[in-house]
Amino acid sequence: MAPIAPGDSPSTQEVDEEIHVDNLGEFYNNHSELRGRFPDKQPEISWYPDINLYHQRQEKREDREDRLNELPEGWPSYIVGPEVWEGVGSQSDKDEGEDDRWVVQLSDEHIVEIEHALRQFKRKVDNLTPGYVNRDTFPLREKTKALLRSCSERLHKGDGLLVLRGLNPDMYTYNDNLIIYAGITSHIGNKRGIQVKGTTEVLGHIVDTGVSLAPFPLASHTSDVQPFHSDLGDVLCLYVLSTPNKGGESYVASAAKVYNEIAATRPDLIKTMAEPAWVFDTPGATPLHYVRPILFYREGHVTFNFARRLFTGYGANSGRSRYLPAISEAQAEALDAIEFTAQKHTTVMRLKKGDIQLQHNLATIHGRRAFTNPDDSPFLGRHLLRLWIRDEELAWSTPPELMNEWKRVFDPRIGPHNELWPDNPTYESATEASASCA
Repeated sequence: MAPIAPGDSPSTQEVDEEIHVDNLGEFYNNHSELRGRFPDKQPEISWYPDINLYHQRQEKREDREDRLNELPEGWPSYIVGPEVWEGVGSQSDKDEGEDDRWVVQLSDEHIVEIEHALRQFKRKVDNLTPGYVNRDTFPLREKTKALLRSCSERLHKGDGLLVLRGLNPDMYTYNDNLIIYAGITSHIGNKRGIQVKGTTEVLGHIVDTGVSLAPFPLASHTSDVQPFHSDLGDVLCLYVLSTPNKGGESYVASAAKVYNEIAATRPDLIKTMAEPAWVFDTPGATPLHYVRPILFYREGHVTFNFARRLFTGYGANSGRSRYLPAISEAQAEALDAIEFTAQKHTTVMRLKKGDIQLQHNLATIHGRRAFTNPDDSPFLGRHLLRLWIRDEELAWSTPPELMNEWKRVFDPRIGPHNELWPDNPTYESATEASASCA
């Protein structure tokens, strides 16, 4: 049961192979150091990873190219520590079961304390929008507070993944669910991030919207499969309001585990990933593109930060913008190497209604299996609420190349009065091209 498997997705769309070289003058005027680095045509690669194409590319490049047999200077042979862990694998017989090592069970006592904090917030705060929820306005007694702080310790100093289980969203109004979600997560990370560039939206709805918001929404607003990728921000939070009829399992892999295998077998691809030569294609956004690595090593940690879509396109926007160069064959192989290595080592998250999945976005990468909703109807079935948070006490050091994006997400000018918690998915969230989420 791989994240990308026959039957999971529609047939691969033909990529826009032709790159108009005449249109690249402005790009190379601004990025002269990249001139001559890329082919004239986009490699045969799409948003849907294809294991056969991956193997064919491996064989062709092995025959034709000299490969670097050593890691780039300063990069470790392997990472050690609790952030390196093995999942059950997407093809494992255990795939149909649940890997319960990630589950942190909320007791009845914890729930009582959380509901008490909800009442306290509603009594004391005049403006009941969730933007005003923080550790002070959502006060928890010591036992529950200690549990949530231990969750942050685990995310930042341990394996980087857990699921809080025990809430029943059907017991609360929609607004109370938001307050509870904001309250719990505020004790794990004290800063909330902006999810959609150009807005102050801090809440994202991960739900199949069909074509009601946009004719070609991002994959997060469809029932489609999602390859492995990363979001922006330090900690990704997902609160499950409802589940699909079938599918929709989350896949999470240790970034360090993926790195260790690729570093041991293909150090040349580590060099490719770490080079500041990845041209992110963000049509319709400002700017229309940016250039940076997709792999970082800082203070003993490795981090992948990328979305496959920004190099291959997705849906109606398959292929590359014609004013940008194609990606290289090495970059195409690197994208597939991340995907299929992560599939080998992934854990399978079968989330239940009321679960809050928390994962360290710098320590993990994640994907999703396709799903079907009741009667295959948009807005019914699988519905997750997404937050990006940061614990300023325990946060990892942000790689310098990601600082501009992190400053935008955790904009200090955004406060309780202008945090936007939309009741429904927005057009901007369904179409914003520059976010790193797939």
